[in-house]
This record gives sequence, structure tokens and C-alpha cells, in this order.
Amino acid sequence: MTARISETLEVLRDVADHYRPQMSDADVRQLRIEALDRVSKLRKIHLTTVSDKFRRQLQPAIHGTAAFDHALFNWLDSRSTTLRLALEQNTVRPEDLARIHDFFEADSIREQVIADLEALHEEEGGVEGGKKSRLISYFERDPALRAAAIAVHGTTCKACGFNFEAVYGAHGKNYIEVHHIVPISTLSEPSTINAKDDMIVLCSNCHRMVHRKRDASLSIEELSGMLSENSSVKKRDA
Repeated sequence: MTARISETLEVLRDVADHYRPQMSDADVRQLRIEALDRVSKLRKIHLTTVSDKFRRQLQPAIHGTAAFDHALFNWLDSRSTTLRLALEQNTVRPEDLARIHDFFEADSIREQVIADLEALHEEEGGVEGGKKSRLISYFERDPALRAAAIAVHGTTCKACGFNFEAVYGAHGKNYIEVHHIVPISTLSEPSTINAKDDMIVLCSNCHRMVHRKRDASLSIEELSGMLSENSSVKKRDA
């Protein structure tokens, strides 16, 4: 890998590691300045050497420091691809192109992991969700509601048909997760929940997928549709 690509990606990684949501473009500019300083000290080269390299690597698509800061902010704030395309435009070595690809793909995965953890935290009663998240936690984890839902719906996932006892034997007997199917926004008190009409049973995988998007939980119909569609695609490709 060329030093120019390596050092540029190191600067981007350093900025991304210190970036926090709601930061302004001025904040990102300061992060870039600090990142250049850290990378130059780590590599034991002059700061202007690193700065000149990333500017040359991004031209002509991104010309000048101000344009770079703007592209950097848009990448961090809204996942704009301008920065990535500019890097690839001036790269001819296959190993450099591969490194750029891996860098941005890894960053995309990192962002998704953060989103997933935030969704998991909210589902499990994180304070950020306020009353809404606490209701989710209560309805799906309350022992009486869980027992009532399992008594009505059984222990086989209503989306994919998975049964823990069938796969794990006695160790999985009577295990299943419980999911509320009514919109949380319509609920006020736990006493309004009816296990038969408002709850359903799902395996761990389906339950996690239903709640993966914090502000847009899937309906059981939507989840079942995904399973059916992907099953059909696999059969066609087989």
C-alpha cells in the first residue's frame, strides 16, 4: 500500500473514532486537525507532509482543505460517498483499491453495530427511550404476561416455525420469546395488554430482527414476507 493511501486512511479512522453524533462541521474540522497531529507524531513525520499527501490524493474531486472538511463532515454525518469516490478516483493499484474498499465497508459495519446495540439497549429498557422503552421491557418480560402468551400461542415461533425443544431437546423445552404486536404508542398501562390478541411468540432470531430498527419495528407479516421471499430466492438459486 502506498504511504499516501495509508496515511489518509489513518487520518479518517482517527477522526471517525473521535466523532460523536450532533457534532458540527467546525467540530469535525477540529477533529481533522487533531488527527493530522496524532498521525504525524505516530509516523514520526512532519505534519505538513501528511496534510499534503491527503490533499494530493483527493484532487481534483476534492480540492482544498475546506472542501475536504466538508466531505469529511458529510461522510460522518450522513454516510456520503463523495470522500470514498475521490480516494478511488486517484488510485490505480489493486491493493490500494482493496484497502479503501475494506476501510469503508468496515466503517459501515461498525455503524450498523452501534445502531444494533442502541436498539438492543432501548428494547431492554434503556433510559433514552423513556416511557416507551420501559413499556417494551415490561410487556415482553413480565412473567405473568409471558406465561399467559406462551399458554395461548405455544412455544413455536410464529414467524419461522423454529422450536427450541425440537432443536435442543429437553434443554430447550418451553422456551420461546414473547413479542408485543400492538404499537407501543397506543399503550398507556400494563393492564391494557391481552396475551391472546396483543402478544405473540417468536424465536430469538426473529425477535431481534423485528426490533432491529429502533423507530420502525417490523410487523409479523412483514417479517414472514422477508422469510418467504428469501426462501424463494434460495430455492431458485439452488
